Amino acid sequence: MEVTCLSVPSPRSYLLCYGVADVENRGFSTDYRGTLYIHSTGRYAFAGMPDMSDFPTPIIHEFDRLIAAVADLEEECRYVSIPEQGVRVTLKNEDAQSEPAVAEYNLLSDVYNAYRKNPHQPFFHVKSIIGTVDLVDIVTDSKSPWAEKGYNHWILENPVLFREPFTGISISRTGLWKHELPL
Repeated sequence: MEVTCLSVPSPRSYLLCYGVADVENRGFSTDYRGTLYIHSTGRYAFAGMPDMSDFPTPIIHEFDRLIAAVADLEEECRYVSIPEQGVRVTLKNEDAQSEPAVAEYNLLSDVYNAYRKNPHQPFFHVKSIIGTVDLVDIVTDSKSPWAEKGYNHWILENPVLFREPFTGISISRTGLWKHELPL
């Protein structure tokens, strides 16, 4: 089956497929509207989360800050140890949270659960088609926190992360491209 693909660097590719990011910034526009297969490029991330400091991910930033505080607290302790397995993270008031917040929490949970199972197995795959999004519009004035000034803002909906990525696809292009996926 021939599909339309867009290459996006990891971990941003995962932020799109989880529905955390709703805008992809591009220096070009297209008349294409419809399903895009997201091709993840860049480097594998092995140990937990890659550096997310450049992204507007408040839950991940808060989590990192709290884990650092726990590590500092444990270092101060003379008798009490706080094992990593003892730290349990839940999303407060999940029913009242926005869809992107729930999506970001799910991404964080999936990454750390995968890491606990096997810290040497990459979670953020590259050279892989990892999921789909629907390109519904392209504007230059999106109010999304993911929209960067001076770019075309590709408005994305209906994110899907594949349970198993299509691996071994080393094509990396800046525009839309076609790929034949096995059925």
